[in-house]
Amino acid sequence: MKNFILAIAILLSFNAFGQSAKKNTTATKPATNTLYSPKEKEEIKKTFLKEIDQIGMSPVVKTKYLETINKYSEKLKAVNKDKSISNTELTTKANKLIKDQNQEIKKLLTPDQYKKHKIIYNRFQNSINYRIEKR
Repeated sequence: MKNFILAIAILLSFNAFGQSAKKNTTATKPATNTLYSPKEKEEIKKTFLKEIDQIGMSPVVKTKYLETINKYSEKLKAVNKDKSISNTELTTKANKLIKDQNQEIKKLLTPDQYKKHKIIYNRFQNSINYRIEKR
């Protein structure tokens, strides 16, 4: 379970590398910085897990939901490890993975639950986008 929670924290650290990030002069520089400190990652993880409880998923759906998040976390982690790509390329690849992840999650949840998921998830994405822009 600790590995699973760690994967969620990693996902939140790398997950939304700029779905709406503005392009800037550093866009072609390789991505090298971490976005969050270990303490911040722990807080993000706790907040995320607490907030997804408000979606109202059954235990079975919640398990599938978290498995999907974990699966894409691993894919995003692999993309993030490639230090030869620019922030722009990283953003493009991450956005594709996030889109694919959301399509899978949409199939698991009711329309109302999916809206709640997007509200929760978008807050984390916006935080990440802001930090990428400030690198």
